[in-house]
Amino acid sequence: MALTLLFGILLLLSRVSAVPNVTVTQIFSGNCGGYPSSYSTGGTHADAFNFVPDQADAGSLNGLKTGVKDGDFVVYRYDGYEDNSTYSTLASDIFCCDVGGHVLNGLGDKKLLLSTDVKVQGLGFYSDGFQPETYEHYLDGVKQDGVFLGLGNVTTWSFRRLLQDTYWKARLMGPGSQRVDDDYIEFRGFLKAVAPPPV
Repeated sequence: MALTLLFGILLLLSRVSAVPNVTVTQIFSGNCGGYPSSYSTGGTHADAFNFVPDQADAGSLNGLKTGVKDGDFVVYRYDGYEDNSTYSTLASDIFCCDVGGHVLNGLGDKKLLLSTDVKVQGLGFYSDGFQPETYEHYLDGVKQDGVFLGLGNVTTWSFRRLLQDTYWKARLMGPGSQRVDDDYIEFRGFLKAVAPPPV
């Protein structure tokens, strides 16, 4: 058993690469101009987009489906179900952006916010919190593709789960953030705003 677990950890670590050390620039402060939209609104609104993990230090997380589960933003594990058929029926939650740059659920009645607890700064449908911001990434002075979610010039996220969980919880790795618990499996990466896949 211990040998199997050790082999699994070594295999996982062999797939790990470091999160790029990027320079970040906030864009479209206080409006929706950074989010994908199917029509031009001059930045006042954006009608439909998802968030996906990107450039994670565990490459298997990149591009996975995301949503809000029990109020918290999560990344669904592809390998978290017995036959993966459940994962293929999941759809990423759709978000929209309203006046002032507020990110809302697809129905427009819940705000996506960063929690006020800087030690474990989760993302979700909270009653109080900070509005996420949009950023561009630059690597060695070269602008990278995409728009990334963050706050206060921080765009690195932790994706963590317990061994048996079928999803990873996301939290922003800002100043004061701490490792939650040694029982969690935890990786780092970015959250990228993308247009939903065509139906």
